[in-house]
Amino acid sequence: MVETAKATRGLIVTICKYDYYQDPENYVGNSEGNTKETRKKRQGSTKNNNKEEGNNVRIREIIDFYNETCVSLPPVKALTDKRIQSINARIREHGIDSVKSMLTNASKSTFLSGQNGRNWIADFGWLFKPENFIKVLEGKYDYKKSESEKGFRIGQKLHTNKYQKKLEW
Repeated sequence: MVETAKATRGLIVTICKYDYYQDPENYVGNSEGNTKETRKKRQGSTKNNNKEEGNNVRIREIIDFYNETCVSLPPVKALTDKRIQSINARIREHGIDSVKSMLTNASKSTFLSGQNGRNWIADFGWLFKPENFIKVLEGKYDYKKSESEKGFRIGQKLHTNKYQKKLEW
């Protein structure tokens, strides 16, 4: 029990039976509240557990979709807390369909798969950063024909390369 009293310069706090509460013998045999099993029994099946299960299914769905769709990018082998947080954040902000759309765009991008002059390849963490997610979703890294594929410019006129052959199988 705690007693308080006003004083001229503050408040006096007195803890009654302090020695009794500090003696470990008074707590022997009362470890029921400290075991993990007791906590699990008390929690039971709550809404939070159901939400976590739903989130785990959605996260697993996104990881599987990434590994199946983005075959030219490094596969996800481990699921970290940071990855879980970033996936959940993008789903909350944009919805699961937009996340899948972004992954589809990333899978079609030659730039993100290393054909960019530096041999840099985007990974899962890079794709799910907020600023990068938007860019890929909006098509900034979509495949665009290079000048050599389109033709070449002389002055203002665009000429096609007459020596370029089309291979048809």
